[in-house]
Amino acid sequence: MTYTEVERIGASLDASSFYEQISELKSNAGMCFQGVVPAGDGFKLDSEELVTFGFAPDSLPPVIRRYIIGKDLVQ
Repeated sequence: MTYTEVERIGASLDASSFYEQISELKSNAGMCFQGVVPAGDGFKLDSEELVTFGFAPDSLPPVIRRYIIGKDLVQ
């Protein structure tokens, strides 16, 4: 498997900068944002998988973040 480091990934999952030219819709001004809602477990990695990919769970790169929900914050 070959990995390529890119600065940004666009909506079509490529490294194109085309999407940087798109501006926000004025009709969306002042609307709320629900946040990220992952569909399924495909983007969730456990500690074992992190090590398999060569990452240490205590020092992750900025593109890998802990997945927490509201329940994690209040308990």
